[in-house]
Amino acid sequence: MTRPSPNPSPRPANVRLLAIIGTTITMIGVIVGIVNDGASILKNFKGRSPTQDAESYYDRGDEHYDRREYEKALADLEQAIRLNPKLTKAYNLMGLVYHNRGEYEKAIFNYSIAIGLNPDSALLYNNRGWTYYNQREYEKAIPDYSKAILLDRMYPLAHRNRGLVYSKQGKYEQALADYNQAIQLNPKFSDAYYARGLAYYHHGEYEKALTEFNQTIRLNPKYANAYYNKGIVYRKQREYEKALTEFNQAIKINPRYADAYNNMGIVYREQGEYEKALDDFNQAIQINFKHTDAHYNRGDAYFNQGEYEKALDDFNQTIQLNPKYTNAYIGRGIVYREQGEYEKALDDFNQAIQINPKYVNVYFSRGLIHKRNKNIDKAISDFEKAADLYKQQGNQKWYQNSLDRLRELRGN
Repeated sequence: MTRPSPNPSPRPANVRLLAIIGTTITMIGVIVGIVNDGASILKNFKGRSPTQDAESYYDRGDEHYDRREYEKALADLEQAIRLNPKLTKAYNLMGLVYHNRGEYEKAIFNYSIAIGLNPDSALLYNNRGWTYYNQREYEKAIPDYSKAILLDRMYPLAHRNRGLVYSKQGKYEQALADYNQAIQLNPKFSDAYYARGLAYYHHGEYEKALTEFNQTIRLNPKYANAYYNKGIVYRKQREYEKALTEFNQAIKINPRYADAYNNMGIVYREQGEYEKALDDFNQAIQINFKHTDAHYNRGDAYFNQGEYEKALDDFNQTIQLNPKYTNAYIGRGIVYREQGEYEKALDDFNQAIQINPKYVNVYFSRGLIHKRNKNIDKAISDFEKAADLYKQQGNQKWYQNSLDRLRELRGN
């Protein structure tokens, strides 16, 4: 029996540029990360041996698992194992239950017992690797996926899953090789095309990414994440109307797709349509109040409308949800600067730099305050740092702006 599982995806910070592969956050998609090797059989407790009764308890636990009745599933599986301590598939299903409950150590414990009982099962190594992946234990996940592939070279899912780990590790070529192999083994494996599209996106190959997302949709027209990520690519390319079309399609499939609402809001904000942007940010927050990006983006929209107190509320909420959210400190600092509260602004800019010393815009902003406060040496230091970072980024416009500030301060 195939088991769907949560499958987190890569995405850039700030605007959630890339959707989650599967259902860990968005609770959508059909990506299969771990599988269960037990098949249900008819149950009849009377006149059966302990081994047969163990199978019956397993089957009932399997049914509870399908209905997400995890407590009941665990109770039946524990009874199955008590009756037959060598029932490998019961340990495997226990691992699936614990994985879905986020109890990863217990999941690994049960998978490891199952592997001890059946060390030739590629499925079990794949499942344990999936839990390691969700724990971000990538160095442990790779050997498990490699073992699964060694045991079963016709295992596209293990290739796809190992590719996800390589992607997380920034090993682009190795990730692509695994996605290619998964597709070669199963040309209708929509999740592999989707993952390959994400890899191309990360590498800046946007047209190839679109091709992969389109193929994903051809194979599975209800694949909301593929529409969403097409929207992300189009937004990156400033093709805003196409981006909105894709985000709307993702929402049509999954009306509670908070990330899609958030990114629609970003498109409207970039077009200067702040009321529409606010509507979408509000919707994202209504779906998921802990959506930090939506709070930050709503605060930015309020700032652009001159509603500073509302902007402060959202930046404060963003920081409360994520104390390391650099942009929220910068946004709040800019609001304070506009309100003439320069010391508060400096405090926020200093905090932003402490979190991310290479965040160039904050040096420029802090330099402006030092210049205003006639702290010339500090202002020069900040504009020098800004100029250096802008030059490294190839941002000629702001590199030149920083040099202009330095010439002004130095009187030449």
